[in-house]
Amino acid sequence: MIKPTAVVTTATLLALLFSCGNANAITANLSAAKDNTLYEDANGLLSNGTGPGFFAGRTGNGDIRRGLIMFDIAAEIPSSASITSATLTLNVSRAANSLADAIQLQRVETDWGEAGSIADGGFGGGGAGGAAQTGDATWTHSFTPATAWTTVGGDFSSVVSASQSVSTPGSYAWSSQQLADDVQDMLGTANANFGWIVLGNESFAQTAKRFDSRESANPPVLTIDYDLPGGFNADFDGDNDVDGDDLGDWQTAFGSGNGGDADGDSDTDGADFLVWQQEFTGPAGLQTEFVPEPTSATLWLTFLAFSALNRRNRCL
Repeated sequence: MIKPTAVVTTATLLALLFSCGNANAITANLSAAKDNTLYEDANGLLSNGTGPGFFAGRTGNGDIRRGLIMFDIAAEIPSSASITSATLTLNVSRAANSLADAIQLQRVETDWGEAGSIADGGFGGGGAGGAAQTGDATWTHSFTPATAWTTVGGDFSSVVSASQSVSTPGSYAWSSQQLADDVQDMLGTANANFGWIVLGNESFAQTAKRFDSRESANPPVLTIDYDLPGGFNADFDGDNDVDGDDLGDWQTAFGSGNGGDADGDSDTDGADFLVWQQEFTGPAGLQTEFVPEPTSATLWLTFLAFSALNRRNRCL
């Protein structure tokens, strides 16, 4: 028997969860799989595989910097997903000047590497680059020293996937239909997913921006909204609705099987609970009989709390 306080807490959290209504799309927030910087250097000796930042634009000396970033989309999103939107959020930690520059994302057309190099010194710490290690991407090589770019400075599409005006330090978001189309294609052809190159203003000197990398405290995030085909993905008991019985199946399988797998990734975790929450067909206020047993109630309530807060933030 769960204590009354736990039941009240659950009811409150569930009311918050459903206060904006049921969403149609599933949302996933992906962390970058790799990132790096291409430092203009005819000898191809510079890189920054594990540094806390990557760069785009020109330095005060006029040297070009280009960022690289890639997300393993096929490992995180079900292959049957239909992508409805995509947003890349980057944090700018330093800018060479306060003028607004268009920062563009364009698809990389050749695979590239992130090894153990780390840059120090120069603009913003890391702007001068560090000694490239085996497997690093450089200005001349996609993988040092074995594989050269077809074109020095990187092989990338001329199509702009998304553009954003960036001035002073802060958080910026890139989103467009083309970016969503990129993600859909990267999902369908994972062996051609080489991410995006981040291009700054290369028209004149002192335009460089430093973006926090995946090794930083403010790493890049790719937010993907998608739909899954068919009926209810969270109808785990097959009775054509999504209710407390399905929540119980999810709870039983959590962390140990795929009996509560709603997103098609062959496991049962928090992402599957979010699908259940989005597809729920009953009233917003669940009955107390749907609350998990005491052995897992604390974990479940904690997860609900974080989910509720995140959902509440999106509603504001």
